[in-house]
Amino acid sequence: MMSTAEKIISIRKRKGLSQEELAESAGVNLRTIQRIEKGENIPRGHTLNAIAGSLDEPVENLLESGKKEDKHFLRMLNLSALTFVLFPLLNVVLPTVLWINKKDQVLHAAEVGRSVISFQIMWTIASFVAFLLVLLTQLISKYHYGTEPGLGIFYVFAIAYIINITMIFYAAIQLKKGNYKTLFPFRFRII
Repeated sequence: MMSTAEKIISIRKRKGLSQEELAESAGVNLRTIQRIEKGENIPRGHTLNAIAGSLDEPVENLLESGKKEDKHFLRMLNLSALTFVLFPLLNVVLPTVLWINKKDQVLHAAEVGRSVISFQIMWTIASFVAFLLVLLTQLISKYHYGTEPGLGIFYVFAIAYIINITMIFYAAIQLKKGNYKTLFPFRFRII
């Protein structure tokens, strides 16, 4: 595993930043950056957060940890959301259980889990609201106009399921490419 210093150097160079540019954007002293990169100091608290923010990386990606790389687990975490087909809300429960158990042990599990769970919560709420709106519209139509309800609820379910399945497979492609940050382009950060 790479040390915190090695991670900061690697990310800084990958982003094309000099030590001076990193120090300036993080709002820390250049000498502090030099000491950190030499391994003389370990950044903590404000300094670590400032460096992580300047590098546009989660803090946990900079910390020296015993996390192992497990791409199979990350794929399983994402694909576990497909369980909504079997039972409603399982698309939130199963990924949450997997995420809680492994987020501190597997590299990138924290951000992948947050992305998957946030999207699934958002999708579940949106689907439920759409279902209720269609149901309400059909009830009003039946009792106010005397028309028989159509297949609106079926269409809402079909469209919602297709959207979720498509997004889960899109996220699987992003994971395969090594993109851990933008798995779901249409989501709000809930957790």
